[in-house]
Amino acid sequence: MKPWNIFVKLSDLRVSIVLFALIGVLSLVGVVNPGVFDSPVFAVCLYLFILNLVACIIVRIGRNFHSLRTIGPDAAGRARALGSIVLHTGVIFLFAGGVASQKMGYIRYGSLGIGATMPVQDRDFLLRVDDFSIDNNSKGEIKDYFSTLSIVRDSVVLVTKKIQVNDPLIFEGIHFYQSSYGKDPYVIQDAVLHISSDLMAIDTMVSVPYDDTIALGKRGMFVCVHDFFGDFVIDMKTREPSSRSETHNNPALKASLFDSFGSVLFDSWLFALHKGFHMQENPVVSIELTSYTPQLFTGIQIRKNPGVPLVWAGIGLASLGLVLIFYGPLLLRKKKRE
Repeated sequence: MKPWNIFVKLSDLRVSIVLFALIGVLSLVGVVNPGVFDSPVFAVCLYLFILNLVACIIVRIGRNFHSLRTIGPDAAGRARALGSIVLHTGVIFLFAGGVASQKMGYIRYGSLGIGATMPVQDRDFLLRVDDFSIDNNSKGEIKDYFSTLSIVRDSVVLVTKKIQVNDPLIFEGIHFYQSSYGKDPYVIQDAVLHISSDLMAIDTMVSVPYDDTIALGKRGMFVCVHDFFGDFVIDMKTREPSSRSETHNNPALKASLFDSFGSVLFDSWLFALHKGFHMQENPVVSIELTSYTPQLFTGIQIRKNPGVPLVWAGIGLASLGLVLIFYGPLLLRKKKRE
């Protein structure tokens, strides 16, 4: 059987009706059982229907080419035939774009703190977050937020851009969009502690960088904060702490105080929302968590959509085809009268 005859058979209207009916029935079943949409049967019917539509379009294009050769001097008829060819070619481009996006495209999400990197699928470079900032209006409300991103390959920065919502970084066909932001549930920038002791005659406020140790004045003591959990909970069996969610519903951290010999004077959990509560009471010194500065992270959407150029080409061709079909004959008649 010749290839053209195969396309003619595939383009049969009866085949279209049967496939359309099958897809309709399966879709109704899918309302009750969504797993149907992931089944091989539904996929086969869908692809056969697409193949049927493509065959219809190719057959239509072939017949219009034949019309161009046989239509004679009728300019209006030739414009309509040419417009039909361009229109149906545009539809094929639209189908091709959709298939390319489905088969070769993807959408991924990453939550990164400042200085963090992540690999990019199917690429040999890393995405790095250099900075993150929030822009507030005069009322203190969040107006916009920005991330400064760099593309790094073999320790070499290839490109850097400050992105915001709807203004992505584009590199090698990959779009990096500003998607969201939030507070890191396990890391903070610093904590302000109130340290007091009647026995040691201490009553001071001190800002301590997270996971760092600083000297407490000239007293020969050192203080550090570590092990932050945004939504603190402790397992009653294992006594292991963790964060029950990614939010800061019950922020807590551990503070440790040492004397000049390295002996522990204080080592307990502190709670931002329950300032007077300690996991371990200490008769010598008291430390309260007055405040802390959260470490913000930025949410980045990574999108690869190779079908976009095909889709835009399809839209352009389809639009041009419609113009030729509906307005081409009118313009030709008007030109002829002039």
